[in-house]
Amino acid sequence: MFADRSRARKSWLTAAAPPRRYFQLLSDSALNRAALSACGFAIALLDAHRPGMPLTFANPALEQLCGTRADQLLGRQAGSALFAAGGTELLAELEERVRAEHGPVRARAPLYPAADGEPQVSREVDVALNAVRDVRGAISCWVLALHETRPAD
Repeated sequence: MFADRSRARKSWLTAAAPPRRYFQLLSDSALNRAALSACGFAIALLDAHRPGMPLTFANPALEQLCGTRADQLLGRQAGSALFAAGGTELLAELEERVRAEHGPVRARAPLYPAADGEPQVSREVDVALNAVRDVRGAISCWVLALHETRPAD
């Protein structure tokens, strides 16, 4: 009888608590965001499920490159928030190439950051786009990396 109570208590505890994997996924997500924030390269995560690829994450290096705080970028379409005219078309073209080539693609584009809503001088950046895929292979988000090009001396 004691063994039955112990077994019943264990099943009640495990049924009430979320699976261990749930906490691991949450901590993995927090760890990944912290790692992206610490990275010295300008990186943004874009929503793969909404039109226009709105920004869902912008690290401090992207804020510095653009001269705009992350809270002013989040939710905005990446093409119009980060690039000069034609940015939306550029990202659509890169998206098609990622889907066709199943890997990262690169291009060069003029960055057109705006600090406090005021346009700054356009600068050229190298752009890399890649997809993050879930276990089924479906695209769950896009990773956009930017690097300012330096003129040759």
